[in-house]
Amino acid sequence: MTHLKLPALNQLGLNIKKICWKYNSTNYKQFRALIINDFNIKIDLWMQKNNIDLNLKKEYEQVLLYWTFINYKKEKQLTETLLNNGFNWAQPTNAFVDTVYKIDLLAKKDNIVYAIQVKPSKTNTNNFNYKTFLNACNKLNLVPLLAFKEHNKWTMINFKNGEIIWKQN
Repeated sequence: MTHLKLPALNQLGLNIKKICWKYNSTNYKQFRALIINDFNIKIDLWMQKNNIDLNLKKEYEQVLLYWTFINYKKEKQLTETLLNNGFNWAQPTNAFVDTVYKIDLLAKKDNIVYAIQVKPSKTNTNNFNYKTFLNACNKLNLVPLLAFKEHNKWTMINFKNGEIIWKQN
């Protein structure tokens, strides 16, 4: 895949993460049908304004729509799992907090508030900006966690010391 210049959050005028959570689509096809017309209009305008070849639009759709939807499904599944396993609350962050501070979810258990970064695996953190995430957590007094699935079960580890904070039974 070509290295793509991505639009800033406010440049498309389309909050894709918010749309995922609002409509609670069960599959990508359903989600895509809800958003594709607006997306095409807005991405075309942005690409033209930035002199980007319109032939790359499918790749932009893959990155901006498909992967946002896949991340939403993982975040939603983890949120539901946490709520069903003793957490007082768990909720997604908004697109700004997610993009700028790298915090996908916030959750609370036993009066401790956690900032959670959801990844496909423990080792899939190559392009992750640890410093931004940890600085935000320190500033906001949140415990930074990495959440991932192993053998179809969620595990959350503390980013600072690698300690397992919670493991799904």
